[in-house]
Amino acid sequence: MSMTINDIKIKLKLADSDKYLARATVIVDDLLEIHGWRISESQHFDDRFQESIWIQPPAFRSGFGKWKAVVFFDNKKLYGQIEQKVYDAYHAEKNKPENEKVNPDDIPL
Repeated sequence: MSMTINDIKIKLKLADSDKYLARATVIVDDLLEIHGWRISESQHFDDRFQESIWIQPPAFRSGFGKWKAVVFFDNKKLYGQIEQKVYDAYHAEKNKPENEKVNPDDIPL
């Protein structure tokens, strides 16, 4: 049995946080849910996504300043596709009209 990107779904929730922009759950074949994916602003421009964004898989602190990934993907192509799918879900959710951030000063009286 071989897994493809079509076996993976994404659930995403926008965050109201200074630390990250959204949290995601990667669902594999409706059998396994991997919680704890984070989407954050980055100091580096990501050429794939054409913005300064960082998609992080779940990790835990394993020492002073060190983090250990909870999941490991041996298939780099599939991992890149999962990142793209997480980004696409984030972009779609962020651009829904009800999630659009509006400056109250921009609304005419």
